[in-house]
Amino acid sequence: MVLGVNLMKIYVLIFSVFCISCVFNKESLGEVTDSTNIQNYKLTIESQNNNCVLTYQDFSVEEQLIMFPKPPCHFLRRESIKPQSFSYDDIRVKAVLIIVGTPINEKIRKQWNLSNNIVCGEETQAILFKDNSVTLSKSVLKGGVVCRNKGMDEKDFWFFAHESN
Repeated sequence: MVLGVNLMKIYVLIFSVFCISCVFNKESLGEVTDSTNIQNYKLTIESQNNNCVLTYQDFSVEEQLIMFPKPPCHFLRRESIKPQSFSYDDIRVKAVLIIVGTPINEKIRKQWNLSNNIVCGEETQAILFKDNSVTLSKSVLKGGVVCRNKGMDEKDFWFFAHESN
C-alpha cells in the first residue's frame, strides 16, 4: 500500500513537471501569425497580450520587438509565398519588409466589398535591415485598407526606409 502511494506521488510529480514545462515553452506564449526567412534571420510574428511581437534570430542572437499595429499581424506579400521587400543601397538598407495589422471592421470590409477570407488591416509598420541590425520604423501608417496578399507600392517601402535619413 505504501509503495502504491509513493508511486502515485512520483507520477503526480512527473506530470506536474511536464505541465510546468509546457507553460514555460516559448511557443505556447503566443499565437504565431506569420514567419519568414530573410537576410540570414528567421522572423516570426506572434500575437501576445494584444500586441504583435516580432522575434528575429540568427546564428548568435534572438531578440523581440513589439510592433504598433494590433494583432493579428502579417508580412505583406504580393501574390507570393515570400514577403514583399525592397533594398536601398543609397542609405545602406539591405531590406525593408512591411507588416499589416489592426484588422479592418465589418463596416469597412463591406464598403470595400472585401470577402471575409481576405486578410486586411488599417495600420502598417516596417522592419528595416541595416548594417547588422533589425529595427522597426518610427512611423506607422494608419487608415486606409492594406491586404496581406495584395502588397503595397514600392513608394511606401521607400518612405519607411528613408523616414529617418
